[in-house]
Amino acid sequence: MRGVVVYSAPAKVYLSGEHAVVYNKRAVAVGIDLRTTVRLERSDNFHYQTNADTRYLEEAVNAFSSIKAVDGVEIKVESEIPVGAGLGSSAAVTVATLGALNEEFDANLSKEDIAKLAFEVERSIQGVASPTDTFVSTMGGCVLVPDLLRIQDTLDCAIVIGDTRTVGSTKKLVQAVKELRSSEPEVIDLIFDAIDRITAAVIEWLEAADYKRLGMLMNINHGLLDAIGVGSLELSALVDGARSHGAYGAKITGAGGGGCIVAICEAKKVAQVVEGIEEAGGKAIVADVSGDGLRKVVG
Repeated sequence: MRGVVVYSAPAKVYLSGEHAVVYNKRAVAVGIDLRTTVRLERSDNFHYQTNADTRYLEEAVNAFSSIKAVDGVEIKVESEIPVGAGLGSSAAVTVATLGALNEEFDANLSKEDIAKLAFEVERSIQGVASPTDTFVSTMGGCVLVPDLLRIQDTLDCAIVIGDTRTVGSTKKLVQAVKELRSSEPEVIDLIFDAIDRITAAVIEWLEAADYKRLGMLMNINHGLLDAIGVGSLELSALVDGARSHGAYGAKITGAGGGGCIVAICEAKKVAQVVEGIEEAGGKAIVADVSGDGLRKVVG
């Protein structure tokens, strides 16, 4: 026994493309410095200590066991990421667990291998899933999907998250959008095409560091997410609060229905945007980009 192995993985926010990415459209997501930490050691049986859903731990161990036999482990999870908030909490715990298993059992998996395996874990539990969350949590930085391409290490603007403190079910929301698309395929596919074009423009303005235009695109993307039924009054209130207090732009991040919004702004306007979100009833979280994704925790 080697003792305790500790790994952590970050949350993520979408700048564009959630829901559309499930239908092979492009999305841009960014790893942020809210992290989930997994402490793992070998044991005679399996024991999981977490405040979140244990299914992701169990399925991660099961999936890893197809590569290397695991007789028993004890896993303890600590997380800064709100659950069910659209920030990729399940991806972070899955990625961190696989990272710890990879080291403890000498599997020699690359980061790419871990991202792919973590995606399979999420898909097995959620039914329909995008590789976005697991790839961003593994790699960090600013990522284009489904290309799975890291396009930038960081952003030169501030990121402020607004948490409604209400929970949305990714599985239920993805299914609801699927049913809406089945009912009105031409309309919904046009919306997804528009979101894909927004993502193309997001890439352009990221490269140019034109965050005012990036914010404008986020605002448009938010309206399209509302149009496919994944918004809520609480989310809209936080978006309006952020925009009215100086954000370049703000939108739902993740599945919607509850959870969080993400806003970008100048560094000097962070306090104002925080105030706007909190006045609208949300919890504001100021975040930085996490450039390193999955990492070993030493000490």
